[in-house]
Amino acid sequence: AVAGILVAYDQATGNQRWIGPDGGSSYSSPHLLTIDGVAQILLMSSVGATSFAPADGTILWKHPWPNEDRILQPALTPDGDILLSAGLKGMRRIAVAHGPGGWTIEERWTSVQMKPIFNDFVVHEGHAFGFIGPILACIDVEDGKRKWKGGRYAGFLVLLADQDLLLVLSEKGELALVEAVPDQFTELARFPAIEGKTWSHPVLVGDVLLVRNAMEMAAFQLSVLSSWSGQDRKWRQLFNGKDLSGWEQVGPGEFVVEDGLLKTVGGMGMILYPAEKFSDVVIRAVYKVKDNDCNSGVFIRLPEKPS
Repeated sequence: AVAGILVAYDQATGNQRWIGPDGGSSYSSPHLLTIDGVAQILLMSSVGATSFAPADGTILWKHPWPNEDRILQPALTPDGDILLSAGLKGMRRIAVAHGPGGWTIEERWTSVQMKPIFNDFVVHEGHAFGFIGPILACIDVEDGKRKWKGGRYAGFLVLLADQDLLLVLSEKGELALVEAVPDQFTELARFPAIEGKTWSHPVLVGDVLLVRNAMEMAAFQLSVLSSWSGQDRKWRQLFNGKDLSGWEQVGPGEFVVEDGLLKTVGGMGMILYPAEKFSDVVIRAVYKVKDNDCNSGVFIRLPEKPS
């Protein structure tokens, strides 16, 4: 039988269109991208990075970087360069261009300041967030230098780009909320989501976060209010408009409940409440102020008639 590392099928008929040459082994998924107007499929394997033409499987270019079986997909920098990962060998940034003489590949840097193996990394605002062993880290994609590392998760993450936040699911089944900023490592909140060893990626579908492992699965509703200015503040209600009359805050925070609404106290920021509802009478909310610390407050519902 013909063996190849990548195969294409006709979407309408299911017939095989082409099969690429053998080129090592891989757990990584094909990555569709366009470079200098040329569509291509980039695949990471044990021999390095290989680019294929989608129409017929022709190899466009290769970048050798041998490693054991690759798992992660590549990622793009804001200016179109490609970030590759090689497990314990770290990460590499390459610039690929197409000119009259064909394809050229330039290595910009190789860094061991982040070493994602099977737990992915994301790129946000010129920085990459991922893991070095079990510890979360941030590097500058311009030079590969690390900005910070912190938190022992050995987990997987989802980027909330419009909020500068990471949702991290740890190997122990904990969900954590971490700031996706280069200044410093800041964990805003953490709570147990599921029990048992967790090696699965969290999935965000609309405002529902799905997490699972081999033993159980859970769904959490995330409600996020966009940032607004103190001068043009529009109050929102907590938990999809649920009235908050009768709730009282316990603990630090820069928000209050008034007239059944959760209100910020000045400044610019946002309210986050990542489905951390402890019961029908206890909830938690996190308030983030731009360029300031984050505050967490626990709210309890008072009885309608005091005993």
